[in-house]
Amino acid sequence: KRNRDVSLVAECIQQLRTQDRGDDRPWILFAPIRSRSRMKVMIEKCTELGAGRMIPVTSDHIEGGALMALLESNGNEADLDVVYGGYNTSRENRGITSFGKLEIQAIEAAEQCERLEIPIVTNDLSLTWPSENSQGTLWRVQDIVKQWCDNWEEDYLRGDKHLGTADCRTLLICRERASVADANDGRARVVPVLQALNDNQRVSLLVGPEGGWSLEEEEIFDEICSKYNGRIDPPVRCVSLGTSVLRAETACMMAVGSWALINDS
Repeated sequence: KRNRDVSLVAECIQQLRTQDRGDDRPWILFAPIRSRSRMKVMIEKCTELGAGRMIPVTSDHIEGGALMALLESNGNEADLDVVYGGYNTSRENRGITSFGKLEIQAIEAAEQCERLEIPIVTNDLSLTWPSENSQGTLWRVQDIVKQWCDNWEEDYLRGDKHLGTADCRTLLICRERASVADANDGRARVVPVLQALNDNQRVSLLVGPEGGWSLEEEEIFDEICSKYNGRIDPPVRCVSLGTSVLRAETACMMAVGSWALINDS
C-alpha cells in the first residue's frame, strides 16, 4: 500500500533443483571486440554454454575502438581511466572492475537457459597484480601467462600444488593456425582442446583478439609452455580449436562449448 511499509516473507515449499557449483565452471579470458553487438552475443552464448566468469584482457592486436566499446559497457561515460587504472567502489576488493551492461546481458542469458547462478564479467583473475600501478587495469596477455606460472611454481615448491593458481585452474591458450603435434625446436606442444579438457575440466580459456596473437605473444607462449612439455599437470597448455580461423566471439563460444560437451557427457 502507498505510504506504508510492507514486509513480505517467501518460504520454499519444494526444492525442484539443487544449486549449481559455479566455481567448477570455466573462465573465459577474451580480448574485447569493437562491435558491441557481437560482444553482447559472445557474452550471451558463453553464459548459455556454461561459462562461470568472463574476463576481458588486452593483447597486442586488439581491435581499434574495442576498449571504448568495453568502456561503454561499464555504464560510465568517463575517460579510459575507468578501464586503465579505474576502481569500482561497489566491489569489496580494491582493483576489481565490473562491466555492468555486459553483466546485464549475462543475467538475461542465465534466465533464458534456466541457470541458477549468474556468471560475472570482471577483470578479477585471482592472481597477484604485476605491480601496484596495474591494479584495476585489464590484464595483459603476457603478464597473465607469466604470473600464472610464477604462482604455480611458488605453490608447487611449498607443496601446495595448484592451491593458489587462479582458483586451481589450468590455463588453456587457444592458438589459431597451430598444428596439433608434439613439441619441437623449443615450441610448445599443441593438443586438441577436447583432449586437454578430458585431462582436466577445471580450466580458464584464453582466446585471442580479432587480429590473432602477435609474434611476441607467440614467442612467450612457446618459451613458457615448452618448459612444461611432458608434465601430467602443467599450469598452462596450448590448445587448438580446429583448422578454421574463427572470429573472436566464435572462438570464445567454441572454447566454452567444448567444455560443455565434455562436462555434460
